[in-house]
Amino acid sequence: MPLIKDKDRYKKLSRRDRLPSNRTDYPNKIINKDLREKQQATENRKSEALLSSNSPRLNFSKPAAGVVTNILTLSPGESLLNIVLCNLTGGTICDIHWSYDSPDKLTFTVSAGVITAVSGGTTVKLMSDQLNGGETISIASVLASTLISGGHGKTLTKSFEPPSSMFANVEKTVYFYMSVSAATIDVTYATS
Repeated sequence: MPLIKDKDRYKKLSRRDRLPSNRTDYPNKIINKDLREKQQATENRKSEALLSSNSPRLNFSKPAAGVVTNILTLSPGESLLNIVLCNLTGGTICDIHWSYDSPDKLTFTVSAGVITAVSGGTTVKLMSDQLNGGETISIASVLASTLISGGHGKTLTKSFEPPSSMFANVEKTVYFYMSVSAATIDVTYATS
């Protein structure tokens, strides 16, 4: 005895089961396939747009001791996401400045890893610190707060915007300069 008591309904269902399985004119099947294809195309476009516009570009620099190195240059429309400094050995002093003036216009005076004078243009000190061996710092964390240095004791005084908003979509070319007392610092930076 069939489980479906309505004989007409049973006949319709059993006839549908006998139809060839490769038949593709079921409306729900076509609609679902079209929707899946449209959704996949939309997701592909979004991911391509994100990859092409927001993917960070990683690079590195190894500054020489006692000289000023142009560690990175931001072109108009680019953004600085972060700079990470890693000191390999010893207590090394590092000094980072930024400027709108290109390296060929500037002349620097350096003493013990610190930029003491600049001629031919203007630079702005972004950060200066002594890094111990094995120490790694991020400029984003340094710029997130102003610190009063007293040896190793650092006191938090004020919060600032992180560099991702400070140097985002710059209007003019921005040059970053760095001086170190020993060639033991590796610089990794991300731009977009």
